[in-house]
Amino acid sequence: MTYGFHKAHGTEEHLLKEVFSEEEIMLIQAKLEQNNFQYLDGKSLEVICKSSGSNLYLRVLLQNQDKSFYYPIDAQFKQTDKKHPFKTAAPLIIDYIQAYLTEYFQDPDTYLTIEWGDHEMDGIEFLLKGQIFNVTLEEQANQFMANKVH
Repeated sequence: MTYGFHKAHGTEEHLLKEVFSEEEIMLIQAKLEQNNFQYLDGKSLEVICKSSGSNLYLRVLLQNQDKSFYYPIDAQFKQTDKKHPFKTAAPLIIDYIQAYLTEYFQDPDTYLTIEWGDHEMDGIEFLLKGQIFNVTLEEQANQFMANKVH
């Protein structure tokens, strides 16, 4: 299983550029946490937003401390005109993800597809996917299998 941001988006890490400053990312994360604080129950939210060429790659990661709950929500946006710069598109996509999180927290059986799906918000078209992992359990299983082979 691949959890890395750049691998999930099919990009090379060295080709990615930050879209927002560290301070802007911290403000975005703080707003998401404030909007969802009553549901987080020991989980944290992390936002990653990078670009490469005309592509925007965004991840909102919901996880608990030991990563037994690890939910990356990934989005991709292709800029086709100057009308939608990344700093305009990204907040709209984050708002869409916030709306999804509100639904998810109210009904945990509400899931995104694990394959890229088309979505739209305020004229911005983008791809979105998400899948919940238990990274802790998968790492234990991998360790067990590695020891079993030897």
